[in-house]
Amino acid sequence: MQRTAEKKCGDVMADLTKRVRENVSGDFFVDSTCIDCDACRQIAPAVFSQAAETSYVSYQPDHLYWNREQQQLGAFRDYCWHSWEVQRNSMRKLTQFSFEWILPGHGQRVRFPASTMAEQMAQLVDRM
Repeated sequence: MQRTAEKKCGDVMADLTKRVRENVSGDFFVDSTCIDCDACRQIAPAVFSQAAETSYVSYQPDHLYWNREQQQLGAFRDYCWHSWEVQRNSMRKLTQFSFEWILPGHGQRVRFPASTMAEQMAQLVDRM
């Protein structure tokens, strides 16, 4: 499983042109070079499933949620896939987009006007 990103020397990246059709839509995916070793399904069974001769992403992992107690956006540090720094950089990039909804796989969905969501995102990045 790899994220679609700019390939750097030494990085092993899945090839978007070889993405297997069983993957759910999103940034994380398995490509046709998967050897079906079962490691990903054992490590993250909530994210990966098995097709005929390959694994595939059956659930896109979350990294944002609405914190009901604090009434602010939060990020899952304990469930960060790669590194907290990479997660923070991803969130920083997300602040460049205009959106109103957070629809997490876990937790409460929330909708704000785009301007309020932008403020919430900026505050979250600052806290990270």
